[in-house]
Amino acid sequence: SRAEMKRPAARLFLPACLGAWALGGTAHAAGPGTTGAQTLRFAASPRSFAMAEAMTAVPDGPLSLFANPAALSAMQYKELDLAYNRGLEDISHQSIFYGHPARFGAAGLGVLRRGVGGFQGYDAGGLAVEQVSAEDLVFGAGLGKQVLESGPWVLSLGAGAKAMDSRLEKARGRGYAADLGALADLNLSWAKLSVGLAAQNLGPGIKYDRE
Repeated sequence: SRAEMKRPAARLFLPACLGAWALGGTAHAAGPGTTGAQTLRFAASPRSFAMAEAMTAVPDGPLSLFANPAALSAMQYKELDLAYNRGLEDISHQSIFYGHPARFGAAGLGVLRRGVGGFQGYDAGGLAVEQVSAEDLVFGAGLGKQVLESGPWVLSLGAGAKAMDSRLEKARGRGYAADLGALADLNLSWAKLSVGLAAQNLGPGIKYDRE
């Protein structure tokens, strides 16, 4: 969970202890051998990368789907976001996000793909074998809606669901997860304070073969 205070010329972050608490929760959730669905560990947007993923309280159009679905409610227009990145060691990342505001709230759809091309594999004895590769696909949908407006206070809630398909060479795993979020805005004459909370990737996890 992260929180931010925003004013026209700059953004001021709330005390760093909130960020430390959030990072501690993330580290605790990743147990031994947590190596699957690596796509979920990476920010979905360039802006999120640039802000060290501190996007829980910052609306980012349809890309809010995987950061805080409640922030989808801030969309005023239909939006389409496409991204393609190819990095070192033949690591590639692609995404498509679409957001659609409506009377019942703002809906978001997204597809993420992250792949690693062929690289040298080794057997248990350390001998080189055939080339190996890996790929993750994540399909998501969510809804954010403003549920309360009282004076300077505005409260939005959101929820999303994900379906995941992950391949580690010949082993394949599938799973699903849910996201929940809340976003509260305090609009003052001299500043705007935004506080966001998000619970991400709630689900049973992914099993590869029998593990």
